[in-house]
Amino acid sequence: MSETTLQKHIRDLEAQGFLRREQQTTAAGDFGSNIYHLDGLVRKLKKLAPDFDDERAEREAARQKTERPNARANARAAAAKQRATTAKTED
Repeated sequence: MSETTLQKHIRDLEAQGFLRREQQTTAAGDFGSNIYHLDGLVRKLKKLAPDFDDERAEREAARQKTERPNARANARAAAAKQRATTAKTED
């Protein structure tokens, strides 16, 4: 990405309120590097957080519906039975 393209994207993000640019100055009064504040981005993400939480809960509920009941317990019981059978045949 060229420097000009990056500057354009930063200006666009600034115009949309996602970031705020602070121009620093040197001790001699010359322009220094910029400081970028992401307060706007954080505010916008906090507004979206409840939606993300709701979607996460929906995915978890769907996963639980599709998971077979007692699947883990049945798998453990089958493994224990297999170990017992293997132990008997070794004797």
